[in-house]
Amino acid sequence: MRRLICIVSIVVLFISAVSAQKVENFQGVSGSWGWETFDGRRNSAIIQDGQMVMSAQRSINYCLFFCLIRIPIRQVPPTMITTQFPVDVSRDFTVRTEFLLPRLRADIPFGMIFDETGADGILIVRGNRRNQSRVTLFSHGTRYHHAITYRLPNRNAMFTMDVLNRDGSLSIDINGVTAFMGVNHRFTTPTMGFMVAGGRMRVQEVVIHQLPTEEED
Repeated sequence: MRRLICIVSIVVLFISAVSAQKVENFQGVSGSWGWETFDGRRNSAIIQDGQMVMSAQRSINYCLFFCLIRIPIRQVPPTMITTQFPVDVSRDFTVRTEFLLPRLRADIPFGMIFDETGADGILIVRGNRRNQSRVTLFSHGTRYHHAITYRLPNRNAMFTMDVLNRDGSLSIDINGVTAFMGVNHRFTTPTMGFMVAGGRMRVQEVVIHQLPTEEED
């Protein structure tokens, strides 16, 4: 009898864990979460081969006097796409995103945005030093910066971003390295998404875990 109760308890825990996990693996035209994709001449975000493929043309400036003066010739805004994530942002949760950068360059920033305006989010850009990236967290008008080191190729570089929201604070890991911990941030909407500027990026998978409350434990 005890063995039966134990087995039933394990099954219940497993079902609870699976039900609390939401996965976007980008199948179909709009994926599982209803992405409104677009394909423009300079900016595009489309689902292709089980990935969200995002692209933004590079802005072009004409330099004078050793680039002390820059004359904009073609200014292209970053590509951003958002949707309603299946998560209750008033409770604790995690989001894991896998990014693939066809070319890892210092002029191709990319990352995750926390609302439809793109004012809050995480931006990653390769630093001038090899095997280093700068990570910037935008939170309610405040910027937080951190440098991380890694060993990645210049082509087809993989980044895994883990975002933990717990008790109104954010902790963020990039490729297993902690970039920020315990930063005060309040999510006001489940509308989130991704951005890239001046190049191409592929989002391969997004996994959300809604963490149980103390009462559910």
